[in-house]
Amino acid sequence: MDTTYTVTLQISVVSALRMTPIPGATVTVSYTGDPDSPLETMTTDESGQTPTITLDAPPRELSLSPDITAQPYSEYNIQVTAEGFEPVLVSGSEILAGEFSLQPIRMNPLNVTEEEEKVVVIPAHTLFGEYPPKIPEEEIKPMNETGEIVLSRVVIPEYVIVHDGVPEDPTARNYWVRYKDYIKNDVYPDMSKEYCNLDIVALNKLIIDDVFHIDEEKYEDYVHSTRSYESCYKDIQDGKYDIMFIMNPVRVEQIRNITAMGERLPEVTISVFPKPSFIL
Repeated sequence: MDTTYTVTLQISVVSALRMTPIPGATVTVSYTGDPDSPLETMTTDESGQTPTITLDAPPRELSLSPDITAQPYSEYNIQVTAEGFEPVLVSGSEILAGEFSLQPIRMNPLNVTEEEEKVVVIPAHTLFGEYPPKIPEEEIKPMNETGEIVLSRVVIPEYVIVHDGVPEDPTARNYWVRYKDYIKNDVYPDMSKEYCNLDIVALNKLIIDDVFHIDEEKYEDYVHSTRSYESCYKDIQDGKYDIMFIMNPVRVEQIRNITAMGERLPEVTISVFPKPSFIL
């Protein structure tokens, strides 16, 4: 009777400094009990991820009954090396049969660490290993925190993670994409780069549409344009509007290039100078 089942594993490698993906990293997988005999050696792609591999694991039924004393998961070592980064060894990565496992790895750049190797040892699972009993706690605890995090300044990320599937699908791949490339493709994918670079286009799509969710029917009720900075500032001070955006003027070459491709300019860009300010 075959008592061996399989599981798929993928390793995601990023820099611990800025959480950016590390392409070209070498990843070696071996049994924890036999670390000197590699089972798989892989290289990460541009998103810092390895191909998925298939590994052996005990039957899943071992994890479904508290009376079974056999270990219900396999343990593997994961060794990662990359140029310019401190090597990482994860010992005891736990793999359960019939599941997709994603092992994240964070590597320290050599210029910020003095260690020769970062070793992470994963202890036995709390439902399998021998641990002291848990201290009883109140089921309902007071919550003094709001759960919201407000940063002291605006932070624009260098990368964003794009999940290639519905949020509930753990098998869908995650891709690391530069934020500039992401918003460039997110504005209007079918329009030219010149058109998407217009301030009014970016403002309407990324702020008014995606953040404030103001549709065309309510646009004039909430958004007002003016060519006078003074009047715009006064409306903010008087509480008539909440937010003011000051945009760069449209360049003549932008108009020439956009119209040459048969695209129409937004109405507010017809007047080249001065460029309107917007308030919400």
